[in-house]
Amino acid sequence: MLTFIKPHPFIFNYKSVVIPGIVTFLIISIFAPFGFRELTTGHRLFFGLGLGLLSSLAIVAVVAVARKLLPDWMREDQWTVGKEIVLFLSVVTTICLLIFCCFVFFDLSSGSPRTIFKLVVLYTTLLSAVPITILVLYEQYSFQKQSAKQAMELTKKLNQVKTAPLEAQETIDHVLFEAENGKIELQIAWDKILYLKADGNYVNVFYLNQRNEVQKKLIRNRLKELLETLPASLFFHAHKSYVINGKQIERVEGNARNYELVVHATGDHLPVSRSKSNELTIFLKSL
Repeated sequence: MLTFIKPHPFIFNYKSVVIPGIVTFLIISIFAPFGFRELTTGHRLFFGLGLGLLSSLAIVAVVAVARKLLPDWMREDQWTVGKEIVLFLSVVTTICLLIFCCFVFFDLSSGSPRTIFKLVVLYTTLLSAVPITILVLYEQYSFQKQSAKQAMELTKKLNQVKTAPLEAQETIDHVLFEAENGKIELQIAWDKILYLKADGNYVNVFYLNQRNEVQKKLIRNRLKELLETLPASLFFHAHKSYVINGKQIERVEGNARNYELVVHATGDHLPVSRSKSNELTIFLKSL
């Protein structure tokens, strides 16, 4: 079932700009809607090229303005299906307005402005929906395929370093986790720690006890503070809410947003922020 808050990869590249423009040009030149069939072939190609350029510029402009005015809303690591739909509608609306202005400015139709606007919205929406939908689906498929391939490569690297001996400076007997008041809440060997999960003003520490059973300890403190007590070469801050022990990563998987790290002992899937993708590669190589 499709939900508007479902994670969705934000993809914006040259294809996102060029392909809609080419499709617009082909539609105007071949199918000739809006009465363009009455024009000569040369004029039709001219207007098709112009409207194609306008469509591409509209996409660039909408994305640029949104990133400028709504930087938090446009964050790629928090992109959702709902945001993708809103962005799509914003682009189509902008294209409709630009085409309508062209019709009025060049006096391309004898109808009233109201009638012209209705026709422009109708035709533009119908004609743009199919190619844009196909483009989005293709990009999502390509992205997920690429993410899955990269995840497999990272998993191979992970398997290569799992049995590698630790450097002398990385060997730490125990880690002390303190609460905000300075009280020691947990003392544990670093290799028994699975991962940390932020939960408001608290942090859940998942670890293995002496019988190698998974346990959880709730500590009142910030994730940033607890992270400073961990060896940076062995623990990866994968997401604003998650820190994972590199030696406890079973494999890397690709998902709609980017990567997920599978915890060996629990099978939990921890998200990796898109901004952390490059850091993940470097981290796994250094284990």
